[in-house]
Amino acid sequence: MCSLGYCYYYGRSVPVDYGRAYSYLSRAALLGNANAMYKLGDMFYYGRHVKEDKDAAFFWYNEATKHPCYDYEKASIKFRLGRCLLYGHGIGQNLFAALELLQAAERELFKLIGEGNIYAEAILPNVKKEVDAARAMIYQPQKVSGSFVH
Repeated sequence: MCSLGYCYYYGRSVPVDYGRAYSYLSRAALLGNANAMYKLGDMFYYGRHVKEDKDAAFFWYNEATKHPCYDYEKASIKFRLGRCLLYGHGIGQNLFAALELLQAAERELFKLIGEGNIYAEAILPNVKKEVDAARAMIYQPQKVSGSFVH
């Protein structure tokens, strides 16, 4: 079910059809498939077939952490949760927790790249961008009401 959901989500050998992707991914997610859970979270995060809902996206990303999955999926899930924490999407903003998750995802992706994983190479630039954004938000003082705060 998860693989069929991916086929329709990305248009692999079939036309892109977010409705069918949602149908297959949601069934697989309800059966405990972590990969389907985080992809379902993406559908809510970006509003594909469903109304954009960052709370629902965060819920599905977080649920995915409770189920077994491959290392690449673990890194992808950490990236998505870190991004939610960084920008306060679906949960309150927590810069330090965001940085911790994003750096963990980055480390795992570097390891996977060393093992020849081409998908890890594709996602790494996005993770690095968010790691840099988290560091900038933490370490660069922000001016608030005439004074500087960290």
